[in-house]
Amino acid sequence: MIFAKFFKKYNDITLLTCNFNNEKLTMTMLESFNKYVKNFKNIIILDNSTTNPIQILNKKYTVIDNTNFKLTPDFKQVSKNHCCSIDYAFKNLIKTKYVLLCDNDIIFNKHIVNLLNKRKNFDCIGEIGYDTVPPERIFPYLMICDLDKVKKKVVDYFDESRIIKKQEETCEILSSKYGNVYDTGYSFYRDIVNTFVIKRIRIEDYCIHLKAGSLKNEQEITDFINKNL
Repeated sequence: MIFAKFFKKYNDITLLTCNFNNEKLTMTMLESFNKYVKNFKNIIILDNSTTNPIQILNKKYTVIDNTNFKLTPDFKQVSKNHCCSIDYAFKNLIKTKYVLLCDNDIIFNKHIVNLLNKRKNFDCIGEIGYDTVPPERIFPYLMICDLDKVKKKVVDYFDESRIIKKQEETCEILSSKYGNVYDTGYSFYRDIVNTFVIKRIRIEDYCIHLKAGSLKNEQEITDFINKNL
C-alpha cells in the first residue's frame, strides 16, 4: 500500500527531453534524475538526431523516433526545430496534466524533488531571463507547466513568426538586423505571462547545465559528467 501511494505520487507528470546526436548526455541526465526521484513512471525522449540515433532499449523510457525529421519539419534553424519538436510533443505525445521539460545536458541535484512537489501550486515554473540580448523568455532548460491549461488556452510552444530568423548569424548580429531576438521559449512566455500563475526560479538551484551540450566535443562532455555526476 505504501509503495502504491509512492508510485502514484508522480503519475500526473511526464518528463520530456529532446536528444540530438548524444545518447550519453541524455542517459546521464536521466541517471541523475532517477537518483533523486524514485519510481517515476512517465519519461519521454524525443530523438531529434540526424547522425547518431539513440540506441537504448529500456522499457523504462519511451523513445519517440523523430530522427532526420520524421515527425517535424526541418526549418534549417536550431531554435525553430527545437521549438517545433517540443510543440509536437506537447500536443501529441504527453497525456499527463503536467510536463517537466528539460534539456538533456543537465545533471540534477537533490532539490529537483522539491521543485516537482510545487507543480500543483502554479501553472508554470521556470527561470525567466535572456542569454545574450533581450527580450526575456522562459528558459526551456528546465520548466514545469500545467499542460492541461496550455491546451485549454490553446497556447502554442512554437510560433514561426516569433523566433530567431537565421541559423548562421550570432545573436548580436540578429539583434541589429531584426530588433529583438526571439529565442526558444519567448513566444510561449509572452502568451502565458498575463494569464498563468508563474513561479520564477533559478535553474542552477536544481541542476548543473552544460549548455549547448550536443555541440561539445567528447572530452568536454566526459569532463562535465565526471565532475558533476
